[in-house]
Amino acid sequence: MNLRDARSSYGGTVVETAQSPVGEDRRTQLLAAADRVPVTREDYLLNIAVAVTVVVAVKIVGVVLIAAFLVIPAATARLLARTFFSMTLISVAVGTLSAAVGLLASYILDLPSGAVIILVQSLVFFAAFALRL
Repeated sequence: MNLRDARSSYGGTVVETAQSPVGEDRRTQLLAAADRVPVTREDYLLNIAVAVTVVVAVKIVGVVLIAAFLVIPAATARLLARTFFSMTLISVAVGTLSAAVGLLASYILDLPSGAVIILVQSLVFFAAFALRL
């Protein structure tokens, strides 16, 4: 039995897994190694993507706001998504759209861009939280 199965049983519970490599259950390297699924490349790509995001974000929104800029879209996506793949797509969409809306709003209102972007992301998060209730 491996992660590519449509359904796999573990400890009496049924775990749904996707057919695509991105949607597979890769929460731990240990689980992936036990199933002979190579995840080293994905780990390096994730680390590189986070590093590039931080370097670019430092110049755009400042050091203090980077944590919020990385966490709020992911937290928003976690509220709305059912799978890891959809959570990733929603997180990227929320981050990108809120950055664009925040930059436009900061230009129009003549306010600091970093703070306005985080404010827009926070508004999206609270809207998602309200929908979840």
